[in-house]
Amino acid sequence: MGKNLKGKELGVGFSQRKDGRYECKVTLNGKRRTFYNKSLTDLRKVVNDARYEVEHGIAGDTNKLTLGDWFITWKKTYKKNHIRDTTLENYDMHYRLHIQDSLGRCLLKEIRPAAIQLLLNKLGEKGYSTGYINTVRVILSNMFRYAVQEGLVLRNPCDNLKIPQKPKKNRGTLNSDEQKRFLEQAKLSSTYYPIFYTALCTGMRVNEILGLTWADIDFKQSTISVNRTLVLLRDGDKGKKFAFHEPKSISSKREICMISELKTVILQQKYKQNTYKVEHLEQWNPLEGMDNLVFTTKYGMPIIYDNLNNSINTIVKKINESEMRLAESEKRESVIMEKFSMHILRHTFVTRCFENGMNPKILQEIIGHSKFSITMNIYTHPSKNIKKEAMEKISSAMIVS
Repeated sequence: MGKNLKGKELGVGFSQRKDGRYECKVTLNGKRRTFYNKSLTDLRKVVNDARYEVEHGIAGDTNKLTLGDWFITWKKTYKKNHIRDTTLENYDMHYRLHIQDSLGRCLLKEIRPAAIQLLLNKLGEKGYSTGYINTVRVILSNMFRYAVQEGLVLRNPCDNLKIPQKPKKNRGTLNSDEQKRFLEQAKLSSTYYPIFYTALCTGMRVNEILGLTWADIDFKQSTISVNRTLVLLRDGDKGKKFAFHEPKSISSKREICMISELKTVILQQKYKQNTYKVEHLEQWNPLEGMDNLVFTTKYGMPIIYDNLNNSINTIVKKINESEMRLAESEKRESVIMEKFSMHILRHTFVTRCFENGMNPKILQEIIGHSKFSITMNIYTHPSKNIKKEAMEKISSAMIVS
């Protein structure tokens, strides 16, 4: 224990010199270092900061710290265990694909706004969406925000940057005819038909559907309980692994009523799954802890999200090929269906509910939104026919004879 000039204990490593200055001798990273300050309070702060830097991987010559070095520290210190694993993996992907090669080797203190703006502009030229490019900006901005906090840079170079704008493709929902054609073709040609049907009858998120277990299905009460999501995460050098996560928010945990047609489809799914297990017991190989999933591959494995979108593309292609042949025989223009993703089925469910007069607050609970405004502003895509009917209803009130 060190002491001041009056003999008062100051703590391990601390002492006061004859000239009145305080000093602290401490071992950091295997090296003995000595700090001096006229103020004991300020000295303690300097020593604590030095220890913090060592513990969090930012010790040494910060003038040589690269963006890549800081990304590792930023992720470990400020993000891991503070955000969802799926979000962390998303940050990893964006950094690896778009930031690492262009800025990763640059010294943190030398990166200027123009360099980041150039990166964003190039992403725009490659056709990436506004939202996608903004995610790259958000990652960099958050990294620099904490770099400023650590005193590694003076200001955040991501402030006041411009996101390249790209015209939105408004593929918000399937109309009633497209929905019918899609389900008819899916039933004929896709093993994922029960999943597509479930999405269109419940509005559930795809990871919620893939995370359903048979314990969540109550055939007597005709209800589905949403208790978890199924995600696919990067597992270091081992590749990827499936994991159960808590739903997106508190309101995402919910109970949904099954319409009779959906109940029939899920009963058929159970029968089909049980039959396969009995007939191919040696090939049935579910993952540990995931042996009770409702929707699986024929071998009992969880289903990969991307495979669903690939199946949708195949179904749409078959629909369009059939439509073009029919249009040619009828000597008319073909009505081509645009490609869409699995998430559009959730949009479509919500739109059908609005079109058929469902109370918006009830709908909010069914689809698990935490805020009513999200339901109203994001997921409602009324068709042209619906808008036309709405206008016709008020025409008599608006037209003066």
